[in-house]
Amino acid sequence: MSTANNIYSEDTVLFTDEMESNFYYIVKRGSVLLFKIDKERVIPVYLAKAGDFLGEDCSIQDVPYYYNAITLEETELVKVSKDVHNQALKEAPDWLHNLLLTLAERVDLMKDAIKDHRILDERLTNGVELTNELEFHIKKKYNEFKKTK
Repeated sequence: MSTANNIYSEDTVLFTDEMESNFYYIVKRGSVLLFKIDKERVIPVYLAKAGDFLGEDCSIQDVPYYYNAITLEETELVKVSKDVHNQALKEAPDWLHNLLLTLAERVDLMKDAIKDHRILDERLTNGVELTNELEFHIKKKYNEFKKTK
């Protein structure tokens, strides 16, 4: 079982879609862009900042990640293993586990609707401007990471 604080440099790809969701992360400081690749375009999904969670929806549902994550600056994260999460849930009432699973499934449905209807909302990305240069850079890091996995 593991939970660890780690510091990641700027441009670190934490995970990509379809990878096993063995961990979720809590942002202590810095920022992480969650994004999808659609027809070679980077589509921002959410900009996680201090206090936010990422990957928890996939980890709770025990499904592969369905989006990608890259740090936009030096970022400190708490990396929580699925084992730690499951152990905590064993000690909690069954209804709590069911509630978390239900909420994660609802969020998943909403994300699909957002993608299907190509809805972009600045509130989700905290106004991060996805310039052509930044998009190119993210795709490059994404492709490099995918080659190593």
